[in-house]
Amino acid sequence: MMLRAPAVAGLFYPANRSALSQTVHALYERAAGEEGVASASPACIVPHAGYQYSGAVAAFVYQTLAIPARCVVLGPNHTGCGAAVSVMARGRWSTPLGEVPLDEAFADRLTQRCLGVSVDAEAHRAEHSIEVQLPLLQYRQPSFSLVPIVLYPVGIDGYRALGEALADLIREDDVPTLLIASSDFTHYEEQADAERKDRLAIEAIEAVDADELCRRVERHRISMCGYAPTSVVLVAARRLGCGRGRLLRYRTSGDATGDYASVVGYAGLTLS
Repeated sequence: MMLRAPAVAGLFYPANRSALSQTVHALYERAAGEEGVASASPACIVPHAGYQYSGAVAAFVYQTLAIPARCVVLGPNHTGCGAAVSVMARGRWSTPLGEVPLDEAFADRLTQRCLGVSVDAEAHRAEHSIEVQLPLLQYRQPSFSLVPIVLYPVGIDGYRALGEALADLIREDDVPTLLIASSDFTHYEEQADAERKDRLAIEAIEAVDADELCRRVERHRISMCGYAPTSVVLVAARRLGCGRGRLLRYRTSGDATGDYASVVGYAGLTLS
């Protein structure tokens, strides 16, 4: 059985099981101490930077949700490896907290339903955008199965085809499923500029409007690395009946480093 080994353990999060457990526990303890809104959302958007930068935002989103039996996690392809839309369909993913099985049947149904999806493990081998979500999910739900999808920007027609296929497949079985778009927002701009641009993207997400998100990213040159997976999740969420997004947390790397001259934005939202 194919085992996808951790690629960024020791870089984005601790490689030692005990240290990772303590880190994740601390993130959730911090999230539990902040005021939040519980949600039965079928979809969310969370960041994927190192835990010291964005882990608190992701944990705050996850602690408002009941993590179900299956998580479909979509992330951007940062590495340049693999097909345009790549699903890993066989095996398990390993983290220091244990192994997560892939939902092979769902992946097979997806590739049959949406011809633009390729089975491609190489696209996932070194990609961090999905991996960093797993310890946070494992802490809340030790027995979930994973459908990992990474993609390049492929245009709104491609996002719509994939999003509609995901929504229809979720409707067709009885397995509770959470759709997760893994994305950071503006990269390496001054704090005020990052906040302004990110607000434009967040407004489109709150409206559950994938077309408008794509337009705003292009028009305002928003360096949101995961706007493609976010657009797919918006299409799927809209088809599943979601009518609004809720911003739960927004932070920047400057909040962790104290350097606001060049920041990365991190937003956590749920869709319902």
